[in-house]
Amino acid sequence: MGNDFSTGTHLITTATLFGAAALAFTMFPFLVIMIRGGFKAKENTSSGLSILGVVALAFVVHTLFCLMFISIIKILDITYLDEANFYSQKIFGIFWAEGQGAVLNLVGGGSTSDALGAYATLHLVQAIGKNLLYNIPIVVVVVGLAYGALQANKDTYRTDYLSVLVFSMVSFICVAIIYVVWAYIASEALFLPNKQNLFDLIKAYWEKMLVK
Repeated sequence: MGNDFSTGTHLITTATLFGAAALAFTMFPFLVIMIRGGFKAKENTSSGLSILGVVALAFVVHTLFCLMFISIIKILDITYLDEANFYSQKIFGIFWAEGQGAVLNLVGGGSTSDALGAYATLHLVQAIGKNLLYNIPIVVVVVGLAYGALQANKDTYRTDYLSVLVFSMVSFICVAIIYVVWAYIASEALFLPNKQNLFDLIKAYWEKMLVK
């Protein structure tokens, strides 16, 4: 019985580590380069077109990191002979499971102090990651409109409300397209259960919040 519990604790800890790694691989490289691009946008010598290079670089880096992480997980799946798709399905299934009961059922362990402690860590990482993913669309809207307004002030000799509005709307559309592509690529590297993607996850969350 004790061995079952220690195995369950080990599985929860493994799920936490791989889940945190997935979140890091899918978000940090892209965000670092985009933040760098944001600082570059403030320079007087930059233009709206010059930022496209930063966005392109961010996508290339994001895609490479996601492909790298997916490859690592697939290789681990192949080399783990005891169970098919152990990491991509079981481990990530544990990480994305909703609630303590669901996690303990998946690992087949009991409510020992070690298991509960491991779950507390998993829940913390899961909560931080999910809240970042859930609120990214809001950030996309704010960044898109703000960036458009900034470029309108820089790229026109005479700033007026119409030019600010046009630049903001065009910028918002571009940023929204960037986010959609980013989300589909990231969804593959996050190994969401039941063939979900980020849009399914975000939609379910906001529907639940609005019902409340």
